[in-house]
Amino acid sequence: MEILQTISLDFGRDTHPIMVFAKQYDKKSRYVRITPLNNGQNYTLENGVTARLQLTKPDKHTILNDAVIDDGVIVAELTEQVLSVAGTAVAEIGLYKNSALLSSQVFYVEIK
Repeated sequence: MEILQTISLDFGRDTHPIMVFAKQYDKKSRYVRITPLNNGQNYTLENGVTARLQLTKPDKHTILNDAVIDDGVIVAELTEQVLSVAGTAVAEIGLYKNSALLSSQVFYVEIK
């Protein structure tokens, strides 16, 4: 069983706030499918790029989890640890290649 929420995140600008819904303590069931954009246009990820979800929980602890890149789309799991504290978490995606880092706009995870 799996809940897959689809969003688009811009790496070139900030847009309206994006909110993802989740339930506290869910595990191995909630994923966010992220289409990368650059100033509103599709952004093609280079070969060799890795993606990570960086999320600050409502208790101010930060989680850094690897995400999967599948056919140019980023899939991030909302792990049990990510969902361990109820409230609004602040998240972004970091793209890594060698020593370079490119971060997305912020999005929010509402943990009920």
